Amino acid sequence: MIPINPLKSFIFDNEGVIVNTDWDRVARLAHHSVGIPLLSGEEFKAALQLGEISVPNHLTKYNKGEITSKDFWSEVLAYVQQPATSHHIGLMQSALEELTTDVDQQTIAVLQKLQPSYPLFLLSNATPEIAYANRRRHTYFDYF
Repeated sequence: MIPINPLKSFIFDNEGVIVNTDWDRVARLAHHSVGIPLLSGEEFKAALQLGEISVPNHLTKYNKGEITSKDFWSEVLAYVQQPATSHHIGLMQSALEELTTDVDQQTIAVLQKLQPSYPLFLLSNATPEIAYANRRRHTYFDYF
């Protein structure tokens, strides 16, 4: 009998699996640059969701491309009672770009072991800001 290997490929998530995240840091950056109230990371993430706990919420709609960047940030800024100027939108986008921090080296070791034998895929619901910053700062995309 020929042994069957049911594993054909592997799919990895990005944030929280390959790279760590720091929502508290993003909240502090938004506070200092835009002047929104100082929120915890969880409170800031809730603000991006406009306080909606259900899925889909405002953030998931943005991740899926159902609303434009301008509409997303305008509504978030209104939610935190700040003017939705292009300057403020740019500052909020820059703060969100700083979400991901260091690469998880244990996950990288797994990628290195799997890559020679299996196709590897990266699946992420990252916003355009997070995706852009990850590509700019990190080199692990070569595994996929």
